[in-house]
Amino acid sequence: MSDIPHHDPYGLLAVETQAMLAAIQERQTETLAELAQTSARMTELLRRLAPLPGLPPRPTLLPATMRVLDRWRREHRLDDAACTVASYVLPRLLEQGALIAPPELIARRTGLTVEATETALRSLVRAGCLEPVAERGETTAYRMGEPHD
Repeated sequence: MSDIPHHDPYGLLAVETQAMLAAIQERQTETLAELAQTSARMTELLRRLAPLPGLPPRPTLLPATMRVLDRWRREHRLDDAACTVASYVLPRLLEQGALIAPPELIARRTGLTVEATETALRSLVRAGCLEPVAERGETTAYRMGEPHD
């Protein structure tokens, strides 16, 4: 700024403008670095949520399954974990009449922990949605516990 004579208002304006632009560019660089960090964190979170390789995609729930699931939610006030397990077991129950799957498998397919899956299965039995019909080792077989659509 000392190179510009004080009586040259355009020169002074140019120097001030350059200083402001440099400050703006510095802030933009900081913002882009923050954005890159946020993007990297989001990418990592999405990778964790992505389906595991080798597992089939979650099935689309058919209208009959949705009707039963909606009724169970409404009538039994099921928590999120119980609804998640129900949305996995219902299509199989409606199609095959029974479900024989260890809690570990249901947990892997739903993304819940084994403990949360076991608790959800007990909740569904207590609510009358599922009925245990047989045990094979550590695995319980279930059928529908109430009339359905």
